[in-house]
Amino acid sequence: MLQTTLHNLINGVKNRLHVSFSYKEMLTFSLFVILATLLWYTHALNSERYRTISVALSFTGIPDNISLSQPLPDHITIRLHDQGHRLIGYDEVFAKPLNIDLTEQIKGKEGTLIVSSEQLRPKINDLLQGTTKLQEITPEMIERHYFREAQKTVRVVFNGTIEPAKQYLMQTYNIQPENITIYGRSSALDTIREIPTLYADLRNIKDTMLFTLPLNLPDSIRCQPGQVQLTAIADQFTERVFVLPIRTKHMPANRTIRLFPETVEVRTIIDMKHYADISENELEAYCNFPDNTQTKNLEITVKTNNPYIKIIRLNPQNIEYIVEKK
Repeated sequence: MLQTTLHNLINGVKNRLHVSFSYKEMLTFSLFVILATLLWYTHALNSERYRTISVALSFTGIPDNISLSQPLPDHITIRLHDQGHRLIGYDEVFAKPLNIDLTEQIKGKEGTLIVSSEQLRPKINDLLQGTTKLQEITPEMIERHYFREAQKTVRVVFNGTIEPAKQYLMQTYNIQPENITIYGRSSALDTIREIPTLYADLRNIKDTMLFTLPLNLPDSIRCQPGQVQLTAIADQFTERVFVLPIRTKHMPANRTIRLFPETVEVRTIIDMKHYADISENELEAYCNFPDNTQTKNLEITVKTNNPYIKIIRLNPQNIEYIVEKK
């Protein structure tokens, strides 16, 4: 493979220069070029060099109700001096963010945060080898004004559409956290009772699905984090038909009633998880004794206390009757 590559390189050089060199001469020349490059690289690694590195920053100790005049920077740059081979290894050393704790600087309702290069030097020097010199830190100072905001806890509400997939029945959905703490000026917080999510069109829900929804925060209002988790639960369902006897309620003691028909067909949908646990005893079909016996038909009502039964259709919905004296 290497021989083929060199051969192609040599032919390319010969064609461009229009000079006739033997393959052996060009191969010798190429080897000298490679050797010279290696010698230069070795020399560069062993000689004194400067290198600029970007160092990521992370800040801790800032309460959620603290607002800053400007966002804190996410990195600084440092300039190092050492032999080249030592400077290469600092990519891994500074792979993790440098943490700066601001707890001691935040006191009272407002003030100024200052992170100077002199504060950062000991942290950075602890990560350097003894021969490496820290030449420069940019910027030399990070300065931000801070002030403490008012806060309020409000409810989160879902804003959008949520629908189950075909052959699934929507059982419930819930939002976590249900309540969030928002921060801002008192005058702005006073008018806020709840925070909606950004509009979301959630369809084709199957089983249990988790969604991350951003919050629709008014201008100048903050919260951490600015999103919530919505859990939607839908169960697969099937249809089931019950044939129930019709009872009559509020029957006078001196009357009897005959119904035509005496049963009603109830079509329901039931989630598959509870299908085997449900019986017709959990449904009740009835009609009320008529206030006016001249009424031609009676309306049938079917009720159930089982939340896993959804009644979708009755057949018939009304029945004829005859009232008789005892």
